[in-house]
Amino acid sequence: MTLKKLNKKKPIFRKIAVLDAAAFIHRADLSEFEKAYTTFDVIGELQDDVSVWIFEAMKSSKKLGVISPTEDSIKKVGGVAKKLGENLNLSKTDISVLALSFDLMAKNEDVVLFVDDYSVQNVASFMGIAFQPIRFPGIRERFEWGLRCESCGKTYNVKEEETCPECGGTLKRYVKKRTNT
Repeated sequence: MTLKKLNKKKPIFRKIAVLDAAAFIHRADLSEFEKAYTTFDVIGELQDDVSVWIFEAMKSSKKLGVISPTEDSIKKVGGVAKKLGENLNLSKTDISVLALSFDLMAKNEDVVLFVDDYSVQNVASFMGIAFQPIRFPGIRERFEWGLRCESCGKTYNVKEEETCPECGGTLKRYVKKRTNT
């Protein structure tokens, strides 16, 4: 009788996680990921001792890398955000994690962005970036936003103006187009 030698190696995971601050704050489960990355902007958002400790522990274990996205990807994300009308809702940190995810995808990495922010999820969805909500349910629909004057009804693309150039009325955000994710 011969005994088969069992392969007891652990499975190899090639997925890469990109972490927004919420991943540290809410202790996201990263067990199926080989490596994680975040940006320098995210570090600045870690305020509580526990999330800073989690960041430091991951970094010292070499499971976490901190890198900056390319300027090209930052511009690409900015362009998509502007087209969708999300440009006023995204912080510099939001743009940095989206751009980093895009950079890694361009290198044929299997990337998942851990983020709770719905505007970030919306842009990620349009860019083909997989995302994983942490604490809240993720988006089920993608939106393109516009601005509509409450007084005269004229519509505009999202920009930094708060009043209608035609009549001076207040501009409010509205959904121009919605699609399923």
